[in-house]
Amino acid sequence: MQVTAGPAAVTVDGTLYGFGTPARVALPAAQEVVDGGAVASAQRAQAGLRDAAVAAETYSLENSGKRTDADRDAGTAGYLGMTPRLLRGIDGTLDPALRIVIVSAQDYCIELAVGSATAHAAGPPARVAPGRC
Repeated sequence: MQVTAGPAAVTVDGTLYGFGTPARVALPAAQEVVDGGAVASAQRAQAGLRDAAVAAETYSLENSGKRTDADRDAGTAGYLGMTPRLLRGIDGTLDPALRIVIVSAQDYCIELAVGSATAHAAGPPARVAPGRC
């Protein structure tokens, strides 16, 4: 028998008597129960970061250190000057919760929190992983 408790569905194991035919049910160990909401949040955070990493690479290519480049600042090149607003200018679907934690001309680390899950992408190349930068 499968029982749903919030976002987790569990199978109960045991033998029930007094209901006619005995029924056997099983409960998994506590570490085997998965919070479906947390898993979905983690997947959304990682997917959002993959999109943000593409925007970051595009930004870096377009940020050449000229007044007409991606951030319109001749004093920055590469990833320098990158902001969530500028990344959303490249990809309007990026999550508003996107944060840029570390940025230099050569590399970056960006984070996204969705629900209880936080993931980060460090690049280049953009490696998306759970947790903070």
